[in-house]
Amino acid sequence: MNHDHKIELVLACLSLAIFLLYHIWHYCLPCLHAKGHIRLCGRRYFNVDQFSSTAAQLWTHAFGEDHKQAQTAVHTLRNILMVCTLFATSTAYIGARAFPSVFLNDSYSEELFRLNRIDPFTGGFDGRRGLVHPQIKGGISFCVSLFVFLCFAQATRYYVHIGFMVKIMSGKYAGEDISYEGEVIALMQQAQLAFSLGLRGIIFLGLILAYFGGPLCLFLATVLVTFLMAWTDHQPVTPYKAVYAELDGLARQQSAPAPRDSMFVEIHADHEAGFRAQQQPQRAHVKDWSRVSQRK
Repeated sequence: MNHDHKIELVLACLSLAIFLLYHIWHYCLPCLHAKGHIRLCGRRYFNVDQFSSTAAQLWTHAFGEDHKQAQTAVHTLRNILMVCTLFATSTAYIGARAFPSVFLNDSYSEELFRLNRIDPFTGGFDGRRGLVHPQIKGGISFCVSLFVFLCFAQATRYYVHIGFMVKIMSGKYAGEDISYEGEVIALMQQAQLAFSLGLRGIIFLGLILAYFGGPLCLFLATVLVTFLMAWTDHQPVTPYKAVYAELDGLARQQSAPAPRDSMFVEIHADHEAGFRAQQQPQRAHVKDWSRVSQRK
């Protein structure tokens, strides 16, 4: 194996390590810290997945207490089910139609065989066999697509069960001792985790496609995707007290009377000062008739 092949092998391994280590850190961070906050450049950032889990618990408790909100909850679940079904259908098409058509086509098979010979993992150099069998790449792609489909299918299944429980909690059994709030929260967390893992699987499929362009293309795509995921998975914590104070100040400014124009104020002050200066000499010539009458 020459120097170029070693560099390609290092880039491929480094790309896989970056992707895996980021997700281990992302999903284990809430377990290491109660709030899941990180500090960067003096600002706090929260974990979107953990915040979504907490919001789901509060949401479940809200429609459990106020049964009038159950209709809104059902509409929300319906929208989520539509999204999960769309993703599951798309990944099922990729796994059941796209991959078999690629692997069973002779022209595509020849191109894949050519790419496998120059691959640092599957290609043999200096008379040696490759590190992995060429068929493993195709098997990994198919397994990832199957994993994505199962994640979205499980998310759809969980959300369907949640819809049934919401109906029970807000139906004729409302107000009785029948309550599935704990079960709904558990299913909600599992559904959110399955949906999140499904999205990560789609991203990993994109990186597999980038790998066909070479290890350098894979490394650049991994760095870019990891940066975008870190940017979208962690949002800055807004200092709500300062925001409320600023909004309160703006509301007071809007409710206060508008100040007069500064030029108008200066002209009015000059006019009033001149009027007073004209009145003072006239008042000096006016006799004090009360004192004159007293002298007489």
